[in-house]
Amino acid sequence: MLFDKQKKLVKKALEDTSNGTLNLMYMALDKIPEEVRNMTHLERIYLNGNCIKKIAKDELPPNVKVLNLRRNKIESLEDCYIPESVVTLDLSNNQLTDFDGSSLAKIKVLLLNHNNIRNFKFPPNIQSCSVSNNCLTSLEDFPDTLLSLVAINNCITTLPEINDKLEIINVSQNALIEFPTFPDSVKEIYISHNINFSVLDKPFPSSLNIFKAYESGIDEISAQLPAGLELLDLSGNNLSEVPNLPLCVVSVDLSNNQLVELSDIPDSVKYLDVSHNRLSEIPKDLLEDKKLEIIYDNNFIHVETNKGSGVEPLKLRDAGDSVGDSVSGSRYNRHSGYYNNGWNNFDSYNIRNRSYNHTYRNGQNWSWNRRGFQDSFKSKRAKVDNPHYVSHKFKDKVIVV
Repeated sequence: MLFDKQKKLVKKALEDTSNGTLNLMYMALDKIPEEVRNMTHLERIYLNGNCIKKIAKDELPPNVKVLNLRRNKIESLEDCYIPESVVTLDLSNNQLTDFDGSSLAKIKVLLLNHNNIRNFKFPPNIQSCSVSNNCLTSLEDFPDTLLSLVAINNCITTLPEINDKLEIINVSQNALIEFPTFPDSVKEIYISHNINFSVLDKPFPSSLNIFKAYESGIDEISAQLPAGLELLDLSGNNLSEVPNLPLCVVSVDLSNNQLVELSDIPDSVKYLDVSHNRLSEIPKDLLEDKKLEIIYDNNFIHVETNKGSGVEPLKLRDAGDSVGDSVSGSRYNRHSGYYNNGWNNFDSYNIRNRSYNHTYRNGQNWSWNRRGFQDSFKSKRAKVDNPHYVSHKFKDKVIVV
């Protein structure tokens, strides 16, 4: 019965190719139907999600440009004939251990993610290549035509000579031991989760717009960040000072570092995350900037209380809240507040039956009312971390009376 249903689906797909596309995805095929070879009008063939191991020379039509063989059982490129006309090839999620693309002269877009590739050669005219989640330890020199390379989660220790036309590179989650030198053509660099770059002192590409290097053991950035940089993510490193930010940067993530002071934040910044640092205060000009979304929880920021025994409503701004608004008057559903006045003073808060989330360095907790609010911060984990420190994010409006 299942076999009959499969045959009907295949037949229907073979009949519906008027737009030059053949869709045979997830049909449990172990070989390509014989009718396909004569469909010379086809330009796009999707065979992903089948059980194909081999493709003979004459099984595919001669004019196909897009060939998707993702999620099959192909072990060797030698057993998989690729028509010379193919421009875009997807062999992701197969069982390849080697890939020699030197004979694939017309390939411009190549996807080989989630294989077991140890040896790799680029197609000579490749423009966009993705080889993430393989077993690569090195790469050959980049072809002159290469514009984009994604090689996440491999074991690459060093990069070869990089061509001067490359625009995007993502080599996150590798074993790079030295920060590479990039040509000025590069616009986006993603190089997070590598071993230990320590000091970034090599010149950055002048065209760089996006730079992400989180959790890469960076202690210092002595090189000048390029003037056109718009997005910077250096979270999870060991920075003790804010790097010299360019005047047009829009988004900056410096969370989970060792910052003790915020200085020289350009007016262009619209998003700033400095949570999980060692800050004792937030500059007034940042708090008063209504266009700035700033996240600063899990620091050592003090909130002054009123004279006497009362407690002042929280007035620190987060994520667009206007300065001076107490939590009770807020128009926003997300807030970060900080309070440093001992445990018993939480009795001064009357939190109605609303859901909120409080965070401390090693985890999160959910509570529903004032009692939960008090008890959660009397926990051993919170006290060990910092017995007088509180950071809490409200899921809904919290009323302070």
